[in-house]
Amino acid sequence: MSAPPYDLACESVPSYQPSSESLPEYKQTLHFGGLCLMKTEFSTPYHYNSRNRGWSPVFLEINSTEIKFYNLNIDKKLLILIETLYYEANSLHDLAANINNDRLKRDKKPWLDTSDVDLFGDDPYGASFSPEAFKQTRSDRVKLKFQKAKQGASAKMLPKFYSQLQDNGFLFEPTTNTEITNNFKSKYAGELIHRYTLANCDVGEAPSLNQVISAMYKETSIDSLPQSTSTLVKYKNVLRLRVELKQILLQFWSFYGMVHWYRNILIGGDLASPLESRIATKVKSIPSRQTRLNNALLVATAAAASYRQEPSQDEENFPAGEICFNDPFSTGETIKPSNTRPCSCSENGSVCTTPDSVFSERRESVATTESSSSDTKCHYSKTMHSYKLVSYDRYYTTLEKQYISNCIPDLNSFDKWQSIGLTLSNFKQYMSKSQLKHYEKDPQNVYISIGELIDGVSQYDKTSPSNGPCRSFVVHQSGLVSVTT
Repeated sequence: MSAPPYDLACESVPSYQPSSESLPEYKQTLHFGGLCLMKTEFSTPYHYNSRNRGWSPVFLEINSTEIKFYNLNIDKKLLILIETLYYEANSLHDLAANINNDRLKRDKKPWLDTSDVDLFGDDPYGASFSPEAFKQTRSDRVKLKFQKAKQGASAKMLPKFYSQLQDNGFLFEPTTNTEITNNFKSKYAGELIHRYTLANCDVGEAPSLNQVISAMYKETSIDSLPQSTSTLVKYKNVLRLRVELKQILLQFWSFYGMVHWYRNILIGGDLASPLESRIATKVKSIPSRQTRLNNALLVATAAAASYRQEPSQDEENFPAGEICFNDPFSTGETIKPSNTRPCSCSENGSVCTTPDSVFSERRESVATTESSSSDTKCHYSKTMHSYKLVSYDRYYTTLEKQYISNCIPDLNSFDKWQSIGLTLSNFKQYMSKSQLKHYEKDPQNVYISIGELIDGVSQYDKTSPSNGPCRSFVVHQSGLVSVTT
């Protein structure tokens, strides 16, 4: 009996045919872009920035794991106007002046009983209120007066450039739409001035002048806050970012924008980290009841109301019961609270409500047409010099802002760098010739001294950003150290 043929002994499988299916187009995991003001505090963990210390308008863009900074190629008068608008929207100089005036009035009234529990300061629900940080010297008042005069002259240019600024034309409020950001870059963006990896970045809210008040709902002792106003930023909606070697302040148009920038920077940092090294942080949304400042949130609310600025014209004409919740970052969705009704400011049936409290309102997302979600009539706005500009600052109520701010950690200018890891992109740019020769012999161990680091930074900042290998370092008191096994 003969053996069966080989073809019958083995299972027949189809012959390999190369696939004709085309690969999907690349799409970044995360994209976010918008305008902000930038100020560099530290050029390295060891060196304070001795160059330009002013705020500069830049176009900020997150592309998955990296963050980019672009200059604005626009008229110089428009550049100054943008700085003026941000100053008027976020400046806390008036808050300092108001609190300082209240302090002076209190000092002139010896009959005032400071132990009265109805008073904001020195009450049993919070720490002792110390207004010393708000004191203004004569030099401060002169500078403030000069700055206001300069800003007033610049604001007169608003009618000329209003056609470019209206309807969020300059992306004061950020967007996730790639097409919009690409169009903006093609029109107004200049050269790429910085490009950083978000790996090992650190970001937090920059303590400001109103942090002396908000320290109570941050569950922080007021006595532990810095007493010198030089360590506090004089603007709200500011994030402090430590990325690669730099420590940068980023000022945003609204609280809403600041929160979303904070969220996306964290997402970019997570995407840049290996899966095994990612740490799930414990997010706290409600102040702990075990602290001695457990009722301070109520006190902070009263303080914010006491020093609230006069309502603008659009706030007076905007009824409290007609607030549209068109989320600019959602695609085809409108935020729908529990007690909804048709919106009178849109023909597409957008949803309006009065979100007085996060406890009484429950928001849900419902599908809606793309036209209704992008209807500019429902976008929030603020009136500045009789002109309306898009602003989502009133998207959150005061109480919601306080709870959200309570979840965002503070990052102080003087917080230590030592023993903290950082990641450098194109790290060879910071190495001297002798270090490069040593690196070729022993690529496992890299050391960059403080002196050679500042020389590399001064040279690298003068050249255009370029791609290069990344490497993680540990900040040591004598320099950056990287050891691989």
